[in-house]
Amino acid sequence: MHRIWIIGASGSGKSTLARQLADKLGLLCVDLDELNWRPNWQAAPEAEFFASVERALETPLWVVAGNYTKAHSLILPHADTVIWLDYSFLFVLGRLLKRTWRRVVQGESCCNGNFETLPLTLSRDSIVLWLLRTYTRRRRGGWNTKRRARHLGKKVLHFRHPTHCAKWLQTLRA
Repeated sequence: MHRIWIIGASGSGKSTLARQLADKLGLLCVDLDELNWRPNWQAAPEAEFFASVERALETPLWVVAGNYTKAHSLILPHADTVIWLDYSFLFVLGRLLKRTWRRVVQGESCCNGNFETLPLTLSRDSIVLWLLRTYTRRRRGGWNTKRRARHLGKKVLHFRHPTHCAKWLQTLRA
């Protein structure tokens, strides 16, 4: 495994797992949120986002975290492994609410110095509402990506609970 793509619902732990794998295996960690979100939650122009993704994929060893549908055709051909964090809605919702609360209360920044604030959390742009809107679509997308990845001869790891993923992670050696 040298080129790993991690997919899953918002709050499933894609970025956290990517950082763990990068540290353990000596891979470049690429978080698609970092490439997409500029300060003040401004999305990068699509051409710049694509160029950033392509630059990252030029390195020989990487792990990419993120679901950006617009980037699937860039990432999948280069990945040798796809990891799907396919956790239940209630589990992911609980994890997302805890993370959001921590970020709001502690002022913890996320992607490119952006912050999750209480007004943002209660707005139409809330990450919690995003999860509600996209969870089912992400699961369908996960099945489609899994099928396409297998068709292309990629290794696919499909985790339905974080304990299974954690046990697998413990078996890896640098």
